[in-house]
Amino acid sequence: GICHSTVEEAGVFASAKDRISDIEPAMFEAILRREVHFKNSEIKQMAKMDEKQLGEIKRKKLGKKDVKMRRRNKMDSWDKHRGEEQMENETTPIITGIKDTPAFDPDMEIRGLAFTIPTWINAIARVEKKMDADKASDKAKEQLTANLTRLQEQINRMLEVLQ
Repeated sequence: GICHSTVEEAGVFASAKDRISDIEPAMFEAILRREVHFKNSEIKQMAKMDEKQLGEIKRKKLGKKDVKMRRRNKMDSWDKHRGEEQMENETTPIITGIKDTPAFDPDMEIRGLAFTIPTWINAIARVEKKMDADKASDKAKEQLTANLTRLQEQINRMLEVLQ
């Protein structure tokens, strides 16, 4: 009761899956387990690809992704009927290690400041060299004077702490 062309199409589809199985067995297994979903036309196109092209698709589709990203991917009707709990059991979580935190460095803050100050010195020297104080506005001069005064006060406090 099945049309001849349907049987032929199924044979072509099976041959395409066999070719994928020969080149990328992991991709074939994922297709069978419905971990990834492709249209029949896509599977036929994939069967015509070389190892490199299929490998790239495998990396994109089966590469290590976290569970949330897998759920964002389009689910086929089979996935929708299986239920959320069963899908969660079938996904492979990514195992990540705890990042090793660096040992405490009591000099870190001081070294950070020591590396920053030469930049300030260079910026101040550059402005001093390039500015024309007679043409600069009073407002800009007042703002720079106020900030340099605050900086000088902070420098004096830091020098007292260091001594």
